[in-house]
Amino acid sequence: MNSNRFFENGVALAMFALLAAFLCSHAKADDTNPNAPTPVTEWVYQGAAFADMLTTLDISRHPNLVEENPLMGQHPSDGKVLGYFAATGVLHYLVTRELVRENVPAPIVQTWEALGIGLEVGMVAHNYQIGLRARW
Repeated sequence: MNSNRFFENGVALAMFALLAAFLCSHAKADDTNPNAPTPVTEWVYQGAAFADMLTTLDISRHPNLVEENPLMGQHPSDGKVLGYFAATGVLHYLVTRELVRENVPAPIVQTWEALGIGLEVGMVAHNYQIGLRARW
């Protein structure tokens, strides 16, 4: 890998991590329920999605493998992968925040989180099984 590409990916990954941390840290500002914290499971989801993103980025090192997510295409660029995971991470966070702020019953919020975590962990396990690894 050439050093410019590594630097660009490193900067993009750092920006993604900072954005996720910033969004998750401001979950209490609300007029409806000002004390509603972001569930710990949201952090777990974001971590699992980050691991999925890192293993998905490794697909470019394996020309014989193709991405199965039709939204990204068979051979997505690093930018497309980063953009996809940034968008889905923010969307998941916003839905979770809204569920919590509107006092949706805990079992529904927990189910939402469990489905997201299960999907992401499943994708990471699949990626590892076919030889992809989480690398910077």
